[in-house]
Amino acid sequence: MTTGFHRILASSALGLVLASPGLAEEWISPCDLAAKYDGMGAEYENYALYYDDICANVGPDPQPQSCLSWGEAFMGATGGLDGRTYSDAELQKLSDDCEAALTEAGLAPDAHTCGDGMLECLPPDDSLIVADDDAVVLEDDGSPVMGVDTGGCGPNMECKPPEDEPVPLADDSSADTAPDTSQAPAPASAPDPALDLAFWDAVRDSGNPVLLQAYVDKFPNGTFVIIAQELLKGLNGQAATPDPTSAPAQAPVAPAPQSAQTPTQLHNEALKLLGEVFSQPVATWNTSAERPIALLRQAAAQGYAPSKSTLGEMYENGIGVPKDPDIALSHYMDAGRGGYLEGYYRALMLMDQFSNRSGYVDTFLTLYRADPGMAVDSLNDVSRAASQWLQMHLRDAGYYQGAIDGAFGSGSKAALQDYVTGAVKPAPVPVVPKADASIAAAMQRELARVGCYDGAIDGKWGPGSTQAMRNFGHWSGEPVNPSIPSQHGLDALKRTPAPVCGVD
Repeated sequence: MTTGFHRILASSALGLVLASPGLAEEWISPCDLAAKYDGMGAEYENYALYYDDICANVGPDPQPQSCLSWGEAFMGATGGLDGRTYSDAELQKLSDDCEAALTEAGLAPDAHTCGDGMLECLPPDDSLIVADDDAVVLEDDGSPVMGVDTGGCGPNMECKPPEDEPVPLADDSSADTAPDTSQAPAPASAPDPALDLAFWDAVRDSGNPVLLQAYVDKFPNGTFVIIAQELLKGLNGQAATPDPTSAPAQAPVAPAPQSAQTPTQLHNEALKLLGEVFSQPVATWNTSAERPIALLRQAAAQGYAPSKSTLGEMYENGIGVPKDPDIALSHYMDAGRGGYLEGYYRALMLMDQFSNRSGYVDTFLTLYRADPGMAVDSLNDVSRAASQWLQMHLRDAGYYQGAIDGAFGSGSKAALQDYVTGAVKPAPVPVVPKADASIAAAMQRELARVGCYDGAIDGKWGPGSTQAMRNFGHWSGEPVNPSIPSQHGLDALKRTPAPVCGVD
């Protein structure tokens, strides 16, 4: 089934970078992007969640477009947020562009920032803090605030080289054994937080030891390196170690506590993992689908209707769960009742497949009342018999008088609309029995005899015969029905001994 509910974002930061390699690097606030996509509806929810996460971790400061785009492209082992699968060359180009932009701005790993071992946030000196308007900043009690606010350290701290620590005096006997520090490695620098977070978001739930080890190797000082190492222990049975060619790791910064995932986040993560599952050989689907199905169950248990519909698809097709159309139908209907009308749409196709006439008609009418266009569109995805069920239902209710042919045209649609809105039923069409050709021919002969008919004696009761019989009734006074030939009409003609039409 093809619907218009799942469109790919064409104007993402990733699309701009890959489509316009010649443009100068642009810096964009992830918080601005989060707000932009959050206001664009459910179709862009993945983008909004991604940039919300970036914004929460690195703040509103602009980031290089290539860094953000690299994160978009790497959101999943097999595809980016836009559904594409990017080559290693494309990912490497985005990574190189990101590092180049950070280097040009003085934010590359070899630039000195507070906390990198070369500069530190230290207690204040004795100077006053002066605001932009040259006014002295005061404490709540009215006393002046001492110290400077530089390097993002906050009030009463400043970013400056660390103070020299006193070196203990060594006696002559220890001089020969003093350690040689001339070859000591330089302190490792802090990773770019946006790139660190983007990489981590891409690999954290992959269950893939290769991807997790890649994070450990690329970000030995990363915020999440301890978590990655613990995950690798479970996957490999041993601790992960950084690539020996990487810079020596400092003690990583503990990540901020993460709140429980929302149903929407659980659902989107499950869809991302299912995309990876379906890129693998079919024989591996059942095993690989266990984790995304578990996430869908969590979201569905919290009432998230799209997850219920996706679970229905899993049961309908027997992917990761036993194939069971009854359970699938139950999930679809729950999704529809929860406001996700795609669930009703899929339920209709399943009911048609199993000839569930009463369930189909009731569900179709429910969907039609919620979204008439979607309901009528669904008729393109079911059998002609399903349309005939609707026509019979409308006929039995007194709203449809056309053929039960399954061709749901303008007459059927008008009857459906009248039925749903409770419009006045149309007047019933009189049932005209098929004329008996022999009686019709006999009546035509008698009508000619009494001077009321001069047409062909062919047994076809048309407008001429009808008018002749009407004239006979007028001149003879016999109560007759001119519309159809009948034995009663023939008997009345035979009782008339002479011409009557036009005779006073």
